[in-house]
Amino acid sequence: MRKRLLIFIHLCIILAFCPSIKTLAFEHVYERRTEEIYATVRYSLMVYDSVEGDFLTYVSEFEGIKAWKEEPEWYRIEYVKDGETRTGWITKGDFYSDCLIYDGREKQILADGEYQMAFSENSRKYNASVLEQDLTVIDRFHCTFTFLGDGLFTIMNTLTGQYLQPDPLFNTVPRDFWGPEKTAGAFRLTRKGNYFSIRDSVTNRSLVKDHNGIICYTRHKTSCWRLTRYNKAIYKDSVRVFAQFDADWADYYYGSGRNEDPSTNLFTTSGCGIFSTVNAIYAVTGMFPDPYELARYAVKKDYRILDNGTDSGFFKAAAGEFGKKYGFSYDGSSGSIDRLKQKIRRGDVAISHVPGHYVAIVSYDKKRKKFLLLDPYHLYKRATNAYGDWISLSDLEDGNLMGYEFYFYKPERPKD
Repeated sequence: MRKRLLIFIHLCIILAFCPSIKTLAFEHVYERRTEEIYATVRYSLMVYDSVEGDFLTYVSEFEGIKAWKEEPEWYRIEYVKDGETRTGWITKGDFYSDCLIYDGREKQILADGEYQMAFSENSRKYNASVLEQDLTVIDRFHCTFTFLGDGLFTIMNTLTGQYLQPDPLFNTVPRDFWGPEKTAGAFRLTRKGNYFSIRDSVTNRSLVKDHNGIICYTRHKTSCWRLTRYNKAIYKDSVRVFAQFDADWADYYYGSGRNEDPSTNLFTTSGCGIFSTVNAIYAVTGMFPDPYELARYAVKKDYRILDNGTDSGFFKAAAGEFGKKYGFSYDGSSGSIDRLKQKIRRGDVAISHVPGHYVAIVSYDKKRKKFLLLDPYHLYKRATNAYGDWISLSDLEDGNLMGYEFYFYKPERPKD
């Protein structure tokens, strides 16, 4: 009880004496379509067996929960304990003081949208070095990928509007490779270096093009596709903010050597540079970069500053290391908001250094004169949220989102 009282008093002081905090000032980009809320436990969370019921257990810090607000002052939650999914109740006060909300939608290896598909094939056994050196592009065409869930996509030929049909291996009646949406196939994408394999979800056979340009399926697993996006992945429902405190990786140790204090130097406490990079890459290329891979590189190259964060030199270095893989390159830096506006409107995205933190800025709305900002660790003092925010020019010029320096990424666009 004493803990809750202190938290309540602290929040009241903030609201009373810090009128510049604009907790409702921004227009959030994406709002929840369902009643369930995903959150990571920041401190040990007390769970009860019912509303106003008996204490049941604690959910440990950095564990993930799903919550539903079914009573005015209580949330019903799902949590995992001893490997089992269980249900319980928590108070509204504990939810807001002890939990961090994030976008819990399934992570897509590829954002929805239009891509150029360039087929490449290597007749030798797959390995990373062969992928980089010996693949030969055979043909290109335009397709729109739409996520179905469970890692699966439909693929529509953008020019004809027809959908790629399932592998006909088990069909007794011949079927065209392209057809209507109602009979569309479901396909699983797997990254292989700079490329993707595309496999039918039922037969697990790979999609390929032969040297005559004919699409077919094969068990040959070295065939790959280079996918290049036509535009940013920031239309309304595709906007994603990957949070550094997402329960999938919240307690990952971001550092080298032994972690003396298991509550520090984690993605949650120190990962804003990594996840602003993740958000920037995803927005400009539609590709979800591996945050662990980025973090290992930052540590290896001494861009990781223990007990602090990530050195700004990481942003240029990361583009040099991962740009080819994910389809982007470094486009300089600037402290000018006018320069930011020019770059964003030309197709770039930016990682912005704000007081004690990094965020991504990925779009500009000329009509409303607002920037789209993605904050990997939203706080009251920044007035940001888990789903992206449209902010004004004045927000970047003063306060907790004031941009000291902007680091730009530009996309690799398809060459038809």
